[in-house]
Amino acid sequence: MLSCGVVSLAEETPPTPTPQKCFYFDTGTNTITGYKFLDPACGKNVVIPAEIDGKPVTSIGDSAFFTNQLTSVVIPGSVKSIGDSAFSTNELTSVVIPGSVKTIGVGAFTDNPLNSLEIQD
Repeated sequence: MLSCGVVSLAEETPPTPTPQKCFYFDTGTNTITGYKFLDPACGKNVVIPAEIDGKPVTSIGDSAFFTNQLTSVVIPGSVKSIGDSAFSTNELTSVVIPGSVKTIGVGAFTDNPLNSLEIQD
């Protein structure tokens, strides 16, 4: 008698993106230029969507999240560049930067209590 069991491989569920309305987005350059951190729907734990209004998010602009009191951020694989001071002066303790990011601006993560910074392949 041949018996075959079922093996379940749990896939890691990606985090739910922060609502698109929380971001100021330049559709001409596909750049996030700001964040509505005072809107209660937006929050301090940010999951940047890979697309906004059907356009890929490829860049995070200079000072886009400057002094927004963020505690965590997830950057999607669509992002290729992070501008100067983009996440400066927040409360970030850990950041994972996808391998798609080719340029990181001056002071992009300064003035955060970072314990960990990982740049993926």
